[in-house]
Amino acid sequence: MDINDIRQQLPTMKTVPEHSMGTVCDKTGLTADVIRAWERRYRAVAPARTAGNQRAFSDADVFRLQLLQQATQVGRSIGKVAALETGDLAALVAKDHARLEGKPNPEKERVPRRMRVISERCMDAVQRMDSHGLERQLEAAFHRFGWTQLLEQLLLPLLAEVVDSASEGELSMACEHTAAAAVRSFVDSLCQQCRVEPRGPALVIAAPLGQIHEAGASLLSACAAGCGIPVLYLGADVMADDLAIEILDGDVGAVVLSLSYPAEDPTVERELTLLRRLVGEEVPILAGGRAATSYQQALEAADVVHITGLRDYQDRLRKIFRTPGQRSTS
Repeated sequence: MDINDIRQQLPTMKTVPEHSMGTVCDKTGLTADVIRAWERRYRAVAPARTAGNQRAFSDADVFRLQLLQQATQVGRSIGKVAALETGDLAALVAKDHARLEGKPNPEKERVPRRMRVISERCMDAVQRMDSHGLERQLEAAFHRFGWTQLLEQLLLPLLAEVVDSASEGELSMACEHTAAAAVRSFVDSLCQQCRVEPRGPALVIAAPLGQIHEAGASLLSACAAGCGIPVLYLGADVMADDLAIEILDGDVGAVVLSLSYPAEDPTVERELTLLRRLVGEEVPILAGGRAATSYQQALEAADVVHITGLRDYQDRLRKIFRTPGQRSTS
């Protein structure tokens, strides 16, 4: 992709709205639901309307949607890239292509189209604070794709986008709480459906004092549930002494802390040190999340294991709790 050629061509692209929604779907690989959601939520494009009130797209619209599809396919957040001018968006996509050159083709590893549709509907439910609607979409994805794909291709990117949007003020804290509560409710329901009884030591999950987002903690809970581990979920902004009381009073196998936002808060280091002192050296403490790397020194000082990713997290849980593997999703 030659970005200079693209910048020269942009002003000459037709702006006549002559393409139907069906044609645009064929040209971009996007579904009509996704295109409508991107238009409504992010103003990614502004198609004209026919006399029959049907959307009509220009060549420039189609090109822009193709760029957005390529950008999101390699993991970029639609909420961020949709705000870019088309020329800047093309430059970003060209940069991504150059970075991925020689690596496995992301086209082969892309999220199934149906999963992308469900993801858009989930985010729409979050914005409308429709917890029941979100749970229904999650359940549909579970029955269609199974637990592993649900976690990796829907829950992980969805909650990451929720945290990013809330951190940047694009999404209200109430919306984030809706997402976190719906995920917890869905996981609880799933455990009941799969008859996972709370036997043996529990896993305590929380976001420590100063960490105000709980979407990441909800994701960690979902992952643990996927391994068949009973979870005691305490929410966000939890003080170390309150955490210690729950740990010392119960049958706890390990503690997992979510560090999503903010980063480099001195409160977190103090809380980690206090928690380790209160619970002793024998209780394993793990920490993960988008901000965990910024607390690396504090984690090491408090003997807290840094979770580097979903697979790492699941492997560590299975070793600690000696679970045989992922539970059946049939």
